[in-house]
Amino acid sequence: MRLHRTYSNRHKENTIPLINVVFLMLVFFLIAGTIAPSNDKEISPVSASLERQTPLEEAISMRADGALYFRGAGLDILAPLPSQLADKSHLIIYPDQKASAQIFAEKIATLRKVTGKPISVLIERKTK
Repeated sequence: MRLHRTYSNRHKENTIPLINVVFLMLVFFLIAGTIAPSNDKEISPVSASLERQTPLEEAISMRADGALYFRGAGLDILAPLPSQLADKSHLIIYPDQKASAQIFAEKIATLRKVTGKPISVLIERKTK
């Protein structure tokens, strides 16, 4: 006696709808990426490095009350700069975190006006 095997007709999965959906998503993201406004091409972004390139001894420090110091000695903005600072092409200021932003901006503006030199701000990056 022979037993007949019943073969089930396997229904092939149609992958065309899946390909269509992926293609539509690709088109959507391509269009959405071109619609988004791009950054200004004239701006070069600020970069920071983990290594300190300027020793703190070369920077003007600003305390929380707004007083300026260079190498431990008080610094009067309106007086002539010490020779170590006068020889530099630009000045570096290292502000206290607790210093007022308004006082900080005033000090930088006064330094720039009196010396005519560009001023960089030295910050420390907090590590976790």
